[in-house]
Amino acid sequence: MRRKAFLPFAVGTTILALGIVSLLALILLRKPPAEAAPTDREKPIQVEAVAVQPKDVPVTITGWGEAKALNVVKIGPEVSGRVTEIHPNLLVGGIVPKGEALFVIERDPYVARSDEARAHVAQLEGTLARLKKEWENEKARVAAMVRSRDLAKAQFERLKELMTDEVGTQTNVDEAERNYVTAKDQTDQLEHDLALFPLRIGETESMLESAKAQFAVAELDLKRTRVEAPFDARVTDVSLKKDQVAQAGVAVVTIADDSLLELSVPLKSADARQWLRFDGTDSAPGGAWFSNLDRVDCLVRWTERPDVHCWKGRVERVESYDDQTRMLTVVVRVSGADAKAGAEGLPLVEGMFCQVEIPGKTMQQVYEIPAHALSSFENTIYAAVDNRLKTVPVEVARLDKNSVFVSGGLSPGQLVITTRLVNPLENSLLAIQSGESAQRP
Repeated sequence: MRRKAFLPFAVGTTILALGIVSLLALILLRKPPAEAAPTDREKPIQVEAVAVQPKDVPVTITGWGEAKALNVVKIGPEVSGRVTEIHPNLLVGGIVPKGEALFVIERDPYVARSDEARAHVAQLEGTLARLKKEWENEKARVAAMVRSRDLAKAQFERLKELMTDEVGTQTNVDEAERNYVTAKDQTDQLEHDLALFPLRIGETESMLESAKAQFAVAELDLKRTRVEAPFDARVTDVSLKKDQVAQAGVAVVTIADDSLLELSVPLKSADARQWLRFDGTDSAPGGAWFSNLDRVDCLVRWTERPDVHCWKGRVERVESYDDQTRMLTVVVRVSGADAKAGAEGLPLVEGMFCQVEIPGKTMQQVYEIPAHALSSFENTIYAAVDNRLKTVPVEVARLDKNSVFVSGGLSPGQLVITTRLVNPLENSLLAIQSGESAQRP
C-alpha cells in the first residue's frame, strides 16, 4: 500500500525536475538580439535620412462639426383668429425680410375692442372732470351755508338775550332757533357730501386707470394681429394656410437667422488640456467651469471640398464636457458676412458638415520627423550614427497625420532615417542617399 501511494508523488517530482532543467538550458542557450558585425565584405543598407533641427511649431487642433443657425425661432400668433394674409415667401426655404408681415390675423374684432376701450376711457375722463367741477361748486355752497348757519345762530342768541331782559317775545325766539337748527342741518349735510367727493374722485381715477390699461391691451392685441419677421428670416417649417383659424400660443412657423452660424466641435480632452488656448479669466465667478477661451480666428472647411471651400470662424466658448466620451465641445462662430465669402460663390449654410482647424499653443523646440519614421509601438526611431544604424528611444510631443513632433531623445543635426525598414539589424552599415552631413562608407 505504501509503495502504491508513493508512486504518483515520485512521478510528479521527476516531471518537475525535468522542467526546471529544460528551462535552465534554454536560458543558457539564449543569445542577445542580432547585431551586424562590421566586416570588410559587409553590404550597406541603402537608406534616406534627414538631419533634424529643433524649432517652435504652432499646434493646430482639428475637429469636426455641423453648421447651425444660432437663432432658430418658433413663432405663433399671440391672439386667436382667422388668417387673412400670408407673406408670399412663407414657404420652406423662403426668405422674409425683417419687419415684413409673416401673416396677419383678422383685424376687425380687435379694432372693435379697441374702439370700445377708447370710448370707455373717454367716458370716465368726462365723469372725472365733472366730479372735480362739482367738488369746487360744493365747496362754495358749503362756505355760503356755513355763513348762513352762523348768522342764524347769532340771531337766535341775540333774541334769547332780549327775552331774558323781557324785550321781545317767545315766538320770535322759537322762530330764530328753528331757523338756526335748519341751517345747521343743511350745513352738516353739505359738509358730509363734500367729504365724499375725494373718495368718489379717487374711485373714478382708479376706474380710469383700469380702463386705460384695458385700452392699452386692446391696442396691443390689435397690433399683434400682424406677425412680423424679427430678423431677415429663412423659413424652415410652416403649418399655416390662409383662412385657417390660428390659436394664440400655438407655433405655426419656424424661422432661422443666418446672420450668425455656430459649429459645435468635439475635441479630445487630452488635446484640449494640452493645446487649447484659455485666456485664464474666470467665465463663471463663484462657479466651477472652464475659463474663457482666447477668441482666435480659425478655419472652417467643408468636408466635401476642404481644399476649395473654406471660411473664417472664431472660437467662442466651451459648450460642454462629455464624461462618457471624454470629449470637450467648443463652439466656433461664423458671421453671415464671413459665411458668404466662400470660393466659387458657395456660402457656408446650415447643415454643412465641416472640418475645423483651431490654432492652439506653440510647441517649444521640437523635432519634426515623418510619421512613418516612428515605431509607434515602442516610440523609437532609427538614427544614423557614424554610418551605422542605431535605435533611439524618443519622447513624442504630438502626432499629426503626416508628422511626428519629438520633444526628447534627439539632438540638433542628428540624422534620422526616413526609409521604411523592417526589423533591421542594430549597428548595420548604412549607405545614406540623402540628408545633411551624409557620409559614405
